[in-house]
Amino acid sequence: MPGPKRRPTVKPIPEQDPSTLLREHMVKKIDAHNMLVSEYDVVDRQRPLPCWKRDLKIPRWLLLVLVSLTVVVFTGFILFTAVVTLKKETNGGPCKSNSDCRQDLGLMCNNYRCGCAYSHFWSDTYQICERRRMINRTCVDDSMCDSLASLECENVTLSSGGYQAQCQCKTSMSWSGYSCVYQLKYNKTCTLNANCDSSRYLFCDASIGGYCNCNVSMFWNGGTSNTGTCEYKRTVGQYCYPYDNSWCDDTGPVGQGLTCTAYTNPYGSEYGVCQCSKYQYYNGTASLGNGYCVNQHLYNQSCTSTSQCDYRVNLICSNNLCTCPSSTNYDSGMSINGGAGYCTPAQGYMDNCTASLTCSSSQSLYCDYTYYGGVSASGKCLCNSSWSYWDGTTCASKLSIGGECSSNINCISSDGLFCSNYTKSIGTCDCDSSHYWNYTCEIKQYYNTSC
Repeated sequence: MPGPKRRPTVKPIPEQDPSTLLREHMVKKIDAHNMLVSEYDVVDRQRPLPCWKRDLKIPRWLLLVLVSLTVVVFTGFILFTAVVTLKKETNGGPCKSNSDCRQDLGLMCNNYRCGCAYSHFWSDTYQICERRRMINRTCVDDSMCDSLASLECENVTLSSGGYQAQCQCKTSMSWSGYSCVYQLKYNKTCTLNANCDSSRYLFCDASIGGYCNCNVSMFWNGGTSNTGTCEYKRTVGQYCYPYDNSWCDDTGPVGQGLTCTAYTNPYGSEYGVCQCSKYQYYNGTASLGNGYCVNQHLYNQSCTSTSQCDYRVNLICSNNLCTCPSSTNYDSGMSINGGAGYCTPAQGYMDNCTASLTCSSSQSLYCDYTYYGGVSASGKCLCNSSWSYWDGTTCASKLSIGGECSSNINCISSDGLFCSNYTKSIGTCDCDSSHYWNYTCEIKQYYNTSC
């Protein structure tokens, strides 16, 4: 059986612009080969595109070559730059010009060595030149601080009690807001404590109109010069110069009240010694400086040494009391150099006495007007025989039972005592053999009496 017939292949009509078909038809039918047809294609004609707007058709192999070449050139440039950079010297390396140093790190050639500019320092942490640090910035050494501002690295006490190294002004300088300036010296005008030289312990004393001054516990030892410093005031017995009371300590809760006094001392005749003023004494230990000046004590007041008693009254310290010396009496009605009373000369033992020539009360003497039988206005200075005897210095109290004695007058005769063993140099006060002691000498009892 015969198969199906194969349909002949029909060639598809290519798509064409209608205006193009019209022109071809007109030319073919009317044989108008020379016919102007521009009027038919005016509408369809387009201006030619510039070259830069046309699509460039670059072969793929050429594009790959161009890209590869670009990568090679860029890589070469990076490698070249790295090699050149690595060949340059870092901090401390030798050099002849700045180009020999790692300028990207801020280095420059100085004295044939690569280093940072004067305003910078080499940071070991960041391996680069850093700007020198200003006030209160942390630091490790002086090179990190701005030397043009006169800063240096110092330990600073923190509020927590610890320490931290910071850039601070040098000694005798203070921060002005942009640099350190030298602090003012003694007696210079100021507005703040920071203006005054703290290394010399000066502060701005507003109480005297704003002048650099020492505090009340210190004094300026340089006179009118700027070569001195404030130092703590001297205590008792220390030298002062030149008789300047400001050298001596007159401060404290009560005030030591010391003055610079001319005195024979080992420091030289031009020096004085810090002492209490007249009629005062130092009530502490001189070596410790723990006392102050107080007025000397008056008659019959307590004392530990004669220096504490008013010498204007001629008092001495005896038995921890300010009293008159032997052979003197205290006369409260007299006053010499402003003192309260005076120790006047007195008659001694066995001296004649009158109402005006009194006996020494400090020796417990009294004027016995019966000595001359009462026929004279004078008498003798004697001890009261009822309770005392003359021991060669003063009227001493008579001794009771067992007291050491040298004669019967040493013992209380009113109690019946006498000095037994009187043939020896030292005896004892005792009752005689017919008496016994019962707070007094009593007669011994006879046989068969109560006892």
